[in-house]
This record gives sequence, C-alpha cells and structure tokens, in this order.
Amino acid sequence: MSHDVSVAETPSVSVIIPVYGRPFKIIRAVRSALRQSVGPEVIIVDDASTVFPSLVYRTLAAVHKRVSVFRMPERSGAGTCRNRGLGESHGEFVAFLDSDDVYPCSDSLKAMVDRCGRDGTDVCGSLRELSIGGYVESTELYREECRRQPDGLVLDFKDVQYEYDYTSYIYRRSLLVDNGIRFPPFPRYQDVPFFVEAMGVARTFSVAPVVGYRYTIDPKHPLAYDVPKTVGLLRSMLSVIEIAERYGFDEIVSRTGRRLREEYLPRIPPDVLESQEVADLIDDVLHRSAAPARGWIPVL
Repeated sequence: MSHDVSVAETPSVSVIIPVYGRPFKIIRAVRSALRQSVGPEVIIVDDASTVFPSLVYRTLAAVHKRVSVFRMPERSGAGTCRNRGLGESHGEFVAFLDSDDVYPCSDSLKAMVDRCGRDGTDVCGSLRELSIGGYVESTELYREECRRQPDGLVLDFKDVQYEYDYTSYIYRRSLLVDNGIRFPPFPRYQDVPFFVEAMGVARTFSVAPVVGYRYTIDPKHPLAYDVPKTVGLLRSMLSVIEIAERYGFDEIVSRTGRRLREEYLPRIPPDVLESQEVADLIDDVLHRSAAPARGWIPVL
C-alpha cells in the first residue's frame, strides 16, 4: 500500500524503516517518526514477512496518510530493503530508522535539516543514546564538540573517520541517488560500506547538537553467526577497506582489522571458523588492514 505524494506535498525528510516480523516493535518506531515536527514521510519496507506482521504494517499505512508500505517479493535482507525505500522516497533528505529504535526528540530531524541549509552541507549527524534493558545512556560521539560549539558545527570526515552509527545522520537524497550510493546485499555490516561511501563523497558534514537517535540493544536476541552470515560480514569488511582506501581513510582501514580481531572473532563459533572460506576471508581482512594475520584462530 502506498500513497501518492504531489510536488506541493513533497516532504523534507523520508524516514525508511526495513522490517521483518516482530510487528508490534515497529509501532513505537513509527510513532516516534510521525511525531517529528518536520512532518516526514515514513516508508516501511516489509522483507516478505508472514501474514500477520504484514497486516499490522498495512494497517499502519491505512491509519496514517504519511506512512507507506512496500513489500519485497522474497526475503532480501535489510540493506536491499533500504535500497527499495530509497527508490520509493520523495524527501529532500532521507533518514534510516530500525524497527526497534526511536527518535527521542521531536525536533531532531528538523534541527538536522536546518543545519544542512545553514551550512550548505549534504549530510548532518546528531548525538546518540543507547537503550540497554530499559536503561538509557548517552554516547560520547560529538558531545565534546557540541559542548564547545552549542550552535552546531561542520566537520571534515577525514578528521573523524568513525564508521559506525549511520542512523544518527540524515543524507540529501540527491547525494545518494546521483552518486549511486546503495547498501550492498550483505547479510551483516552492510551499513558500514554505505556510510563510508556517502561520507567519502560528501567530505564535510554538519552536526546538530540534538539527541537524534536512540539505539536499542536487546541482550535477549544476540546476533547469530553461521557460515553464510559470517562470509557476508567478512566480504562487507573487505568492501569497507576498499572504499576507505579510495578516499584515504587510513584509520578506518586499520580499525576494520582491529574490529574483526577484538569485536567479531570472539563471537564467531568455532565450527564456523573451521570453514576454509571463512578462514581465507579472515586472513584477507587482516592482511588488507595491516593487522597481524597469524594466530587469530582460537585454541579449541
């Protein structure tokens, strides 16, 4: 189900939400988007959910005229769903919201749009919160900079080179469309190559001193690693290294290897590490990132 958007009604921001199952989680996310004072369009992309979740999504669209739902014909992954949402969007800017997260401040998207207009930039970031077991805590990214410049600021991404938290930003849609910037079809880590490519093209970006995103960490649903998902993770990491090398983001290149060693290898089950394809890709990532490649396999 979709709604036609005329030129006169063109929104300043399109919020894209990929979904699969867990239908009642998305209600909170959609409400937080609809509360935004900038009046965004909300695009739900259903990754071929079963009948009941799909009915919930369609009901949301029927009740709220600013909500549209597009259903993928088969399971395609979150990155491909986001690409579909981008293709269906009309806003001057796009934002990406996960179905279990929220916008905690009703003026955050407007503050970011205003900063881009004031600074002449195509991307704007914001401050971020984490919700862990119902407890909310602040992250440090950009907080010190915003304390020093409470009206907002403009940064060169080469001076930042932090490749996570892409949902804390808005992006001018023409920047993504004109440069063919899309999410790669990997099951894991597909947001990082998207973000690094977007920031490589944008070069500079604004930061609005507003809490723009609250990310939920659910310890009851840890990420599972099998061979296909791990292969996708590693291929995506290689893609990040390639993009970062192209733009001279040397810190991202080296940190990708460190992230693999310190964040991901401890979580990957031993039987997955026994896959020759996985082992070869791990060596490739560590070699390309100039991280020590020997001795990474844990003693079983």
